[in-house]
Amino acid sequence: MEYFKMKKNIDLNIDSLFVITSKEQTLYFIKKIFSNH
Repeated sequence: MEYFKMKKNIDLNIDSLFVITSKEQTLYFIKKIFSNH
């Protein structure tokens, strides 16, 4: 039971990590595009 709770928390953390990195990547690409113009 505890294991599943821990695993769920870890999965949630990984998900939020991916969301954060994808946000940063999107910002990076937007900046890159604007700097090219």
